[in-house]
Amino acid sequence: MARNKYPEETIARILAAAQHLFLEKGYEHTTIQDIVSELGDLTKGAIYHHFKSKEDILYAVMDQFYEGEDEVVRKAEVEGRQASTGLERLKLLMRATLFFPGQEKLFRTAPDLLKNPHILAGMLENNQAMIPGYVFPAVEQAVQEGDIVTDYPLEYCEAIIVLANVWLNPLIFPGSRDAFARRVDCFREITRHFGADILDDEAAARICYLHGLAEESRAENEAAQARQPKS
Repeated sequence: MARNKYPEETIARILAAAQHLFLEKGYEHTTIQDIVSELGDLTKGAIYHHFKSKEDILYAVMDQFYEGEDEVVRKAEVEGRQASTGLERLKLLMRATLFFPGQEKLFRTAPDLLKNPHILAGMLENNQAMIPGYVFPAVEQAVQEGDIVTDYPLEYCEAIIVLANVWLNPLIFPGSRDAFARRVDCFREITRHFGADILDDEAAARICYLHGLAEESRAENEAAQARQPKS
């Protein structure tokens, strides 16, 4: 069999086809055969030559979704250091991640993270990695300024990261629009008990919007699955 002279081009085509199908059908309802059919001129063997599994393909697609996010977060941190307070610095970081365009693509893909624990673990690891360089310095400053009141600034950071990225993540905890809105309101109330609401109204609305994308995509995928003839 002739060797592929352009593996990077082949990988890019596989990822483009997979991304299209993940967004159209959802990750759970896309098969390797679907990707083969979408490409038209590659075999399953050719795909498995580059990726060990569908999960590996999703990892690579997610990397594309979040390409450039590190730079956006770093820019928000630079702007945050110039902000008047640590609280504003923290809010800038929250907004930078919430409004990053890759978030919309991920939530439209709607993978069930509870069925993909390796992906969930990777996301949590990335979230935790943000604490020392970004979140903790902002929280520590806000504590010194009296806007956040706690004797446990590091533990506060860990808690809000888990709540924001797990409890407020509809790919992990799905629910109705009203139930999710209550969850967001409760998160804001929890942070107010520490002295300050770290989500403004626009950021809270953004979280609810992303939830809506995930739920809409999940419903569309389930409806499409139901229309398929049973074997």
